[in-house]
Amino acid sequence: MGQLAPVELQLDNRILVSLNKQGDLSIMSFDLEVSPSTLEVDFDKNLTELYKAITDQSWDDAIAICKRDPMQAATWVVRHYDEEEDTEEQEIMWRFLPIHSACARHPPAAVVDALIKAYPDGPKCIDDQGMYALHYACGNQASQDVIRSLLVCCPEATRIRDPRGMLPIHYLACWGPSSVAVVDMILVAHRGVINARDDEGKTPLDLAEESEYPQRDDVIVVLKRWMVDDTSVISEETSKRSIDNSSNMISPLSTKLSHAQSSITMSHRPSMMSALSHRTYDEEEKKEEDSVVSGLSKITKHTTATNGTQKSTYSAATEASKLSAMVLQKEKEVSALKAKLAEQAILLKRESKAPWEMETKTWKERFEALLDHHQKVLSETQSANAELEKKNNELMFMRETLAETQGKLLRSEQECDGLRDTLGDLMDQHEAFKKRSGAVNGRLGSLTATLESMVENQSIIQETLTSKSTSLSEKYETRKKLLQELLQMEESLQKDEEILEQALMKQSRELGAISAIINATRD
Repeated sequence: MGQLAPVELQLDNRILVSLNKQGDLSIMSFDLEVSPSTLEVDFDKNLTELYKAITDQSWDDAIAICKRDPMQAATWVVRHYDEEEDTEEQEIMWRFLPIHSACARHPPAAVVDALIKAYPDGPKCIDDQGMYALHYACGNQASQDVIRSLLVCCPEATRIRDPRGMLPIHYLACWGPSSVAVVDMILVAHRGVINARDDEGKTPLDLAEESEYPQRDDVIVVLKRWMVDDTSVISEETSKRSIDNSSNMISPLSTKLSHAQSSITMSHRPSMMSALSHRTYDEEEKKEEDSVVSGLSKITKHTTATNGTQKSTYSAATEASKLSAMVLQKEKEVSALKAKLAEQAILLKRESKAPWEMETKTWKERFEALLDHHQKVLSETQSANAELEKKNNELMFMRETLAETQGKLLRSEQECDGLRDTLGDLMDQHEAFKKRSGAVNGRLGSLTATLESMVENQSIIQETLTSKSTSLSEKYETRKKLLQELLQMEESLQKDEEILEQALMKQSRELGAISAIINATRD
């Protein structure tokens, strides 16, 4: 029997139907039901401090507000179109939570963590366009840490489409990631989205090949690698076609359960299908078969859900495989038992009705015993699954802690290397300064000796100056007296000159008179 093409079909926001290569039909449920906050403010009238800090990209203020007033993280911010006429219901332009707006602005991981801590349901809420915070983060090259925080809080958002049929992986492929590792993170969370098509029928690989951004080639390589690993397709038409083609290998009861969208997982059992196709059942036998298959389905549900965890440990996967093998073995026993019961029922029906009823009663008792056994296995499986889930959560937390510790250790090593280099430079400078200090000390010694000799010379000069000063003082007094005498002499000479000048003037007048007399006599 050939292998089936693996397909997945999302029935609504809570039911996911998948069929793997071995023909195992899984009808899985994931709970995205949240109670969105009813808090709401108008962008133009009473904008919150948190939203304003986010729009201004004041990240430190945003973190502080989340701690001080967590309710602001759960408050919707609405903006309406401007209308001339005032009406009771204005048309909405957009409606966001703070985490939607933050994820579109390249936020630090600490901001997103603070928003999630303040309002854990934020990543699970859609805006007025039907988009999650993960859509905005993937469409705006958010950091790897931001994507990780959103995935831890709401991994189901990776498989939820926006109104254009685009998944977060389409956003990454179209506009590019901040790091190629982000593409791996999205596909690890749900590898089935690798071949998902949007409303235009384009896969992530198609969008990546049509786009232009620095890491486009690396993204294409990653997408192709994941396509080789898993060729699953999220397409309703493909899912329906594959389920129809494999209907001859799935029991009617499994088909009924899948159409009812029940949250169980049912394994493909060819041997039981071939046996059941040749027999008829009365109402009581059908009820018993329903109960048995339902019990088996519940067992495989937990096993499949546990094995579907991408980050389970090797020991957990081994234990889950053992449980799955046990369940399959029990299903084979049930199939063989049903086939044998069918053959015996046909033979007994031909012979007589009474023996057939007796034999049927015996087989019913065996079925009841087998059902009790399966209920016990179910209980053990549920306990094991709960323990595995707990260990997986602990392992995930430890891995994240280890990654953070390794990052811190790497940064510390780099800082230590830098400090070693700086210390080496300081040691070299210290040696150079030490040599200079020795030279300076020698020069200081010689300068000290020179200074002492200069002090002695200054003392001698001071004594000499003192004696000279005394001598000069005496000479100054003597000179002062002489100058006074000279001044007196000059005053006396000046008086004599005045007297002489008066005498000369008188003589000149007399000579003038005499000259006039002589001239008059001559005439």
